[in-house]
Amino acid sequence: MVHHQTVFGWLALDIQDQYLHGVSWMERPTHIRKQEAVSKYVDSILQGLHLPCPWNMVVVGTPFQQKVWRAIGTIPFGETRTYSEVARMVGYARAAQAVGQACKKNPF
Repeated sequence: MVHHQTVFGWLALDIQDQYLHGVSWMERPTHIRKQEAVSKYVDSILQGLHLPCPWNMVVVGTPFQQKVWRAIGTIPFGETRTYSEVARMVGYARAAQAVGQACKKNPF
């Protein structure tokens, strides 16, 4: 786990062997582990720069969840979509609640 302090609080990035497994907010960690590459990347994203993730992402979920996560990954930076809009994007127009649950489980 690599930690980075932002103006919003602490981020914990689960990075193992150049693979990013997830990102989460956390209380101040008891043992802070920093990495300069992580700090530079997170700071640039928070400044509004849209950079590709420098790590391979490991995404584990059901086929439906992965379809939703791929769809939300196509939403242009700075734009939003409703769960209903995403449900239509993945071909399940009446699955807004299921899309919301998939978003809730998104590790990123």
